[in-house]
Order: sequence, then C-alpha cells, then structure tokens
Amino acid sequence: MASGCCRVCVARLIGLSVCLLGCMCAAGAADSDGDGLSDFQEVHKYCTDPAKRDSDGDGVCDGDWNERREYTYSVRSILQFMPPFDEDCLNDDFQDARVLQRRDDYVEVEVVHYPLAAADGSIEENVTWQRDYAGMTEYLKPGVTTNWDAKMRRELLAELKAEGIIIETLTDKEVVEKVSSWLQRRSRSLNKVFTTYYVHFPNGRPSVYPGLEIAFEGEFDRDKDNYDWAIDRHFDHEVLGKGMFYHRTHGACTSFAVYQTTVLRALGIPARMIIVIPAVDPSDERQVRLVREHITHNQVRETMMAGLRRCGQGFTAHTFNEVYVGNRWHRLNYGKLGQPILDRRLFGLQTHLYTFNDLSEADLAPTWGWRYGKSVRTAAFRHGNPYSAIALSDLFGCHCNIPNAPARESDDSRGSLPNIYIMRPSYVDGVFEDVVAIVADCVGHKTGRRHSPKSYYDILVRGIWNRKPGDILVLLFTLDTEERVPDGYEDILPRPWPQIEARLRQGETVELTAKARQMNVILLAVPRRDQLRRSIRQSRVIRDLEKRL
Repeated sequence: MASGCCRVCVARLIGLSVCLLGCMCAAGAADSDGDGLSDFQEVHKYCTDPAKRDSDGDGVCDGDWNERREYTYSVRSILQFMPPFDEDCLNDDFQDARVLQRRDDYVEVEVVHYPLAAADGSIEENVTWQRDYAGMTEYLKPGVTTNWDAKMRRELLAELKAEGIIIETLTDKEVVEKVSSWLQRRSRSLNKVFTTYYVHFPNGRPSVYPGLEIAFEGEFDRDKDNYDWAIDRHFDHEVLGKGMFYHRTHGACTSFAVYQTTVLRALGIPARMIIVIPAVDPSDERQVRLVREHITHNQVRETMMAGLRRCGQGFTAHTFNEVYVGNRWHRLNYGKLGQPILDRRLFGLQTHLYTFNDLSEADLAPTWGWRYGKSVRTAAFRHGNPYSAIALSDLFGCHCNIPNAPARESDDSRGSLPNIYIMRPSYVDGVFEDVVAIVADCVGHKTGRRHSPKSYYDILVRGIWNRKPGDILVLLFTLDTEERVPDGYEDILPRPWPQIEARLRQGETVELTAKARQMNVILLAVPRRDQLRRSIRQSRVIRDLEKRL
C-alpha cells in the first residue's frame, strides 16, 4: 500500500491513487520502499530502485504518475474504446492506465506502455505449486464455459500420462508449457468460424444473443462442409471448454483461450483470459500516421508498423491467457509463455483492455459482438474496430540510458506469403471479413479499402502497405452501387468494364482472374449488393486461391 505522501501526490495529479496503487501492489506484492510500486515492477518495468522511495532524490516519490517514467522508455496513448470496461484490469506488468472520461458509448483512458519491460523474461518456477495455489479458487473453479469436472480431470490426467506428461513430477512452468503445446496438437481448429462474440449465457447456459441469429448462422456456414454436427450442437465445439476437450475442436483465439483455461484449471494451474488490441486502430490511416510521426524510438516504431501491417483492415483484437506461474501472473499466448507487449507478430505494441475469468462474464455479445455482427459504425468509431487512439507520443526518461540505433529495415513479419488487397463498394459491410475468413491461411498482410482514387493510389502507386510482386488484388463490385475502378487504373481489370457490366445486367455473377501490375487479380461482381456476401462464400476462384499460388 502506498504511503500518505505518495497517495496525496498521485491524487493531486489523477484523482485515482487509491484504485491505481491498490491494483499495482495487489495480492501482497512486496513494496520495500513504500512508494506504491511493487519491487518486481520497479526492477522489470520502471527501472527505478526498489530500495528508495525517491530514486533520483528530487522530492517526488517514484509512484508519481510521471516520475515512474523517468528511468526508462515509454509510449503514451489516449484511447477511446467501447465497453465492456473494468478499470482494475488496465494496469499490469507492461502498462499503466487511468480513466479520463466515461460516456455511455465509450470510455477514454490514458495508457502508458512500457515496451521494454522485462517481465516476460523473468518467469520463475514453483515446485510446490499444487499446494501453494490450491487456495486460488477464483481462478481454479469451473465456470459456465470453463466447465471442467472431476470426470474430465481424471480422463485428462490419464491422456497426458499416456503422452509421457506426468503432472505430479513437473513444476508449474513445465506443466503450462508442455500441456499448452499438447493441446494445440490434439485439437482441430475451426479457424473459419467465429461465433464466440455472439453468445450470451442466460441462466448459465449458452444461447445466441437475440438479434444476432443471422450473424451466428453466417459464421457457422463458413465451413459447414467440414462439420458433422448441427448448428444447435456448435456450442460444444467452440464455446464450452469441456465440450472442446471431448470433441478435440476449438475455434479462434477466444475459443482457444476458454479451452486452455478449462484444461489448465482442471490441472490446478490458476488461469484467466485477457483481451488485447493494437495501440492504434490499424484500419485508420490517420492513426497509423501517429505511429510513423510520433514514435521516435526507431526499433519500436519499426516493430509497431510491422505489426500493424499484419493486422489488415478488419476487426482486430486478440484473446489469450494469463496463468499463475512462479507465484506471479504471466501472459500465455497459445503455447508462448511470456508473451511480450512489443511483438511484430502480434499487433506491434499491444494494449491490454480487458480481463475476465469466464466468457460468460465478459459481456461481449451485447457490446462488441452486436457492433461486429451488425456492422455498426458511429462518429467515435468510424471503422470496424470498437476503439480509436486520438493521441500518441513517446518518452525517453531523463534518467534512462537507452540507445536508439537505426531500425533494421526488415519485414520478416510478412514471411513469404503474398499480401492481399480487397477493394469493395461502400455501404456493403462484412465482405472484407468474408474474404479473409476463406484465404487467411495462404496470405500475409490483409488490407481492405473502398473503391476510391485515393485507395488505388495508396496501394498501386504509393505502396504504403508494402506491395510486392505476386500479391493478390481482389476487386468486388455490385451493379447497384456506383463505385468502379478509377480512371487510370483500368488495366487491372481482367476484362473491359462494359463486357462485365453486360453480363451483370443479364443477372449473371461474374468471376474472373488475371495478372496486372505484377499482381494476381481476382474480380467478383454481382448484380445486387445483397448477393455479394453469399457469392464470396460460394466463389470458386477465391476458395481455390491457395491451390493457384
């Protein structure tokens, strides 16, 4: 707990000292100098002296909101995001946050990221974890979706033993690493389906949220040819942890996080789930420009840009786990224990937005799920994501000695896969996500834009999304919308537009492929906008993309 002096100091600046400092020194974390910062975070996050309340002797304790940034490098953002919201979960080993404004439609927070924090590299092991963690029942007990039971536990232990994983002989760290790797090997991923945001849990049972039935069925239909179960049995394959264990299936990240939480809790490892997002909305070029123009640490900027390029233009958020290992919470991203906050393969720089114990408690269906399923856009959030960064800056603390070498001009985040650029009409939402759901495994960066001269110029001339030979350009058109390929770019069409239009007026769907400007071009055009999403899902040329590359 912070001292009276430190509390008053912080209260004068932010009015939130008790909540903030209570969160930071929660769960009995040692605070030797009484400055409101745990010893662990002073060493691994702030680089201050855990034995001194005032590391630089300037009369201001280290727990002060600004003082704690003076010994390291940090990134500050002002973020607006749509609820759900839990203020207590916004502070962790990699970021601090404080609320600036609360409104019905969004919360505005100031977030200070510590990209160079070393907590992910300081994971200790506990040999007596089964005894020590037994009292952490909040993070061990079954939940509505993390619904393990004694029978499942017995069968889980037997199956692990058959694989040579003897839980009783392992440390907590070894259990997490071995079991997480095993879970990924034993289960089939339903990676084209994403229904977890459309489900709520009245009376402790999963049900499609009223009004999202069509969105739920549309997701289920994405890959129904590979399913041998009916839609009403789908919860056991993507939403409920015990069902996923027995069926050996899981969905996208949120689904796998539920699955992993269920199994680890059944083994006695405390686990919970978190949602992270990029530091800025990658679908908004103005926000991406904030990174280019205001992040002065060269390598951090390059990493952030590489991560944003991987995000594409669709809905971008990621759910994974936190597990209690070595007597401390650590991030677990699928099989990666110690997920860092700065990672070109995961958004560049992550903002931790939400923590929950069970999907039934997350309240995602009436909030983020409703917005996603209905393609809602608002003045605050004009793109597909329910968040927006309105300011971004960084700071080399006055007492830090951090080098700032030129960035390595690398783009290994893209790998050898081609990038895909999806051009669509205005007022036809969801088509970018439909295409990406089909081709996600065979492409790298995914970028979506409406048909406009600026969009074509940015991609084909400016190359702001790092276009390279062999990339894929998908052109989506409907006869009853006005957008077409702008003047000067007609050479990318597989056939002249009058020929395409003639077939559309006869009620035909047009699917064509070609090569132009060193790109693989796919054109899909339909007479009416309400036909486009179904035509994408049924498109032969899009589904056969992986075979042709």
